[in-house]
Amino acid sequence: MAERYSRVFSLAENLYTEGAPLLLAAGALLKDSQSGKLVAQLKLKAIGAKAIRAATVRLVPLDSADRPLGEALSYDYLDLNAERDAEFGAKNPIPLPQSSTRAFTAAVTEVIFADKSTWTGPETPWEPLPAQEPLEKALGDWELAKQYRLRFGADTVRMPAAEKDLWFCACGAVNGQAEERCHRCGKARGELLALDPEELKAARDQRLAEERAAREAAEKKAAAERAETQAKAKKTKKVLAITLPILLLLVAGFFLATKVLIPNSRYNKALALAEAGQYEEAIAAFEALGDYKDAPEQIERTRAAQTEARNAEVYANAAALAEAGQYEEAIAAFEALGDYRDAPAQILLTREAQTEARNAEAYAKAQELEQSGALQEAAVAFGSICDYRDARERSFALWEQIAQRETVSAGGCHKVGLLADGTVVAVGDRDKAWGACEVSGWTDMVAVSAGGYHTVGLRADGTVVATKFTGQYYDGQCEVSDWENVVAVSAGALHTVGLRADGTVVAVGWNEYGQCEVSDWENVVAVSAGGSHTVGLRADGTVVATGSNRFGQCDVSGWTNVVAVSAGSFHTVGLRADGTVVATKYTGDQTNNYGQCDVSGWKDVVAVSAGSSHTVGLLADGTVVATKHSGTLLNYGQCEVSGWTNVVAVSAGSYRTVGLRADGTVVAVGLSDYGRCDVSDWRSIKLPN
Repeated sequence: MAERYSRVFSLAENLYTEGAPLLLAAGALLKDSQSGKLVAQLKLKAIGAKAIRAATVRLVPLDSADRPLGEALSYDYLDLNAERDAEFGAKNPIPLPQSSTRAFTAAVTEVIFADKSTWTGPETPWEPLPAQEPLEKALGDWELAKQYRLRFGADTVRMPAAEKDLWFCACGAVNGQAEERCHRCGKARGELLALDPEELKAARDQRLAEERAAREAAEKKAAAERAETQAKAKKTKKVLAITLPILLLLVAGFFLATKVLIPNSRYNKALALAEAGQYEEAIAAFEALGDYKDAPEQIERTRAAQTEARNAEVYANAAALAEAGQYEEAIAAFEALGDYRDAPAQILLTREAQTEARNAEAYAKAQELEQSGALQEAAVAFGSICDYRDARERSFALWEQIAQRETVSAGGCHKVGLLADGTVVAVGDRDKAWGACEVSGWTDMVAVSAGGYHTVGLRADGTVVATKFTGQYYDGQCEVSDWENVVAVSAGALHTVGLRADGTVVAVGWNEYGQCEVSDWENVVAVSAGGSHTVGLRADGTVVATGSNRFGQCDVSGWTNVVAVSAGSFHTVGLRADGTVVATKYTGDQTNNYGQCDVSGWKDVVAVSAGSSHTVGLLADGTVVATKHSGTLLNYGQCEVSGWTNVVAVSAGSYRTVGLRADGTVVAVGLSDYGRCDVSDWRSIKLPN
């Protein structure tokens, strides 16, 4: 946000409600100095054992008197891979429409995990957790903190605590009450939280007493030596009495030694101890000198030097941890230093290094996949780190090779074709197509798909465009303007599906049967939207489906070795790697059964397309095969393709079939009212990959 944005409001740190798998670590309300618009930013931290795939937050904008402004806002964080202790959301601005907003409240309403399970937020408020204090501050004594580390290890940087259903380890990690040991360092919760402060003090006092005893023993030895010297002096007393002047000189010499020479020697020894870093011994030596010279001031200087040395040691250890790639431990160590030197800046640098390391590892893995020939897996891997280096360009280049992209498509009331120059043409019933043929201004297209009453197009930059819907059958199927990093699209009857570069799927539109519930799909390499269901092809050749299964159109769980899929109105077909075709078994009544699933005898097929009541297959020799329509009802000749040759792509729509020839011309059969089959003048249609 830099200098363009000013902070209007800050959310309390580390908001939490019992049972939540994450923390609302921080939040702020920012104002754009150029446009005057307001945005909210949140930083969330995963604290549960399961990786987070998506999260939904609810924000309630407040005015200057903390009164709610309108309805609460909902925002989704999607396509995540937030492992435990990972943070996310800091780079996602959330627009706030009311210009009078001066604060907000926030809560997480739902979390979707990588294993597809969910957590729903309770109605209980999100409240700030008490800040975990650095060890030295909590104990109030360096020696007590030293004793604590002697017992629990040098990586202890904060005071352990239990709050709500969590407990905070001495290493700084957040753990659930059910976890007996810290997930990061392995320390036992019971031992940390049950520590008796008096016991710790007693251990400290015992250690210090032992250190003092050692010093006192040394002093006693010196005293004994002095006593022996004094005894010898008594034996010579008579001699001294005879020579009083000599005795007086000896007395003067003793006074000089005890009051000047000996204290000065001890003072110099204390200075040497401090210089050598033996701070505790130096402090004890200065204390024994009382008010001699500047001993009290030297005690304060020595303590300051001791503190500096300890901080320097922690700083060096933190830097070594960061250098070794132990980023979480390094961050905790830098945090314990507070404002010492550039510790706050080092925290930011360490987090950046951590992100760089993760991205670099993922990038290297993607390269390995590409080099091994696993292009689909490589495309997904590069797509998952689109913002890193040239990952987006490499992902899109791979998808250009492997993605199933239509350049001619038959819809419900119209047909569309993609020209070689990236523009689009369309024919059909313009009254009943609800604007689906309004594609004259489209440019830079690489794929098109015709739905029941709308058309979608994929641009070369990974964005998606849809026709402006003008009729009554609208369920949001054209709301695709915010889609990014999309590599394939498919338009169904009343919904639209997009495949992202990272192998995840997005969908909008009619969702009565769950046909848009694809947010948890992963490793998908092709998608197809049908009448009321959606089908996805995974990189391993298996197939997944969601939506209505009234006619068995979603019964694809046992399919393997599939290389292409197509969803029709009431059935699904898949092309296997050996050129054979599989179709769902029609399980409904016979009202909509016209033999569209009778494909078991097909061979040498290179492409398939499922329509409303028929199925079409492209053979390797450029000819076309279609299912035999089993009745006269709804039979408009859409299966009469036996004479087609030199065809490179096919598309089955509602009672129509269209084929693209190798010379860029198009042929069509079937229901031809309103000019829906008037494609004879189409030229230079883009050939598929």
